[in-house]
Amino acid sequence: GLPVKIKTFQARNRLLADQIKFRDRDLRTAQMIQSGTAQRFADQDIAIDRNTTEIGSNSSAITSNSTAITTNAAAAEALRGRLADIDKYNIVGTTNVYFATGQYSLSTEAEYKLCRAATEAATIDNSLLLVVGYTDSTGSYEVNQRLSERRAGRVVNYLQQQCSWKPWRMLAPSGMATADPQADNTTAIGGAQNRRVSVNILVSKSLESE
Repeated sequence: GLPVKIKTFQARNRLLADQIKFRDRDLRTAQMIQSGTAQRFADQDIAIDRNTTEIGSNSSAITSNSTAITTNAAAAEALRGRLADIDKYNIVGTTNVYFATGQYSLSTEAEYKLCRAATEAATIDNSLLLVVGYTDSTGSYEVNQRLSERRAGRVVNYLQQQCSWKPWRMLAPSGMATADPQADNTTAIGGAQNRRVSVNILVSKSLESE
């Protein structure tokens, strides 16, 4: 899913590439989508196996658990089939939530915004969520990388546990540390804008065109 610009030239009966250009930001997005899609289906398979095991230990819940497993498996398989040949996504909406310095706990405002984003995404057929965490430039790279991952993970947990967003519609979260700052890190206001998690609503271009 990487947009590129290619300059070509004719060599006898073949058309060869002379220059290939792409933006770093597009490359990072494509990599996150690729890894997230694979991880999402792996997580769904694990969840199905876990539910199957639990059925054997609780006979009174066999009917309800079997129905839930069948429903989740069918939904995941339907998306798997439709996403098998997708290489490009459109970001149709982004919600940013912000954090205090060195923290990854959610404010009341952030919790409200996350559930509102999940509600919006739920109205869009076949939409997925891609969650990416960031930090300001305070601290070392190692510290910022761990913090950005914790922020992204905290947001994913809240979306799934409190906002009823299904795990199989969530790409694997990513921590990007200080990458892609929204503002100047040398100012207090700028740093506050960079201590964020972005929740992106994704829809494949092929599905949008149907």
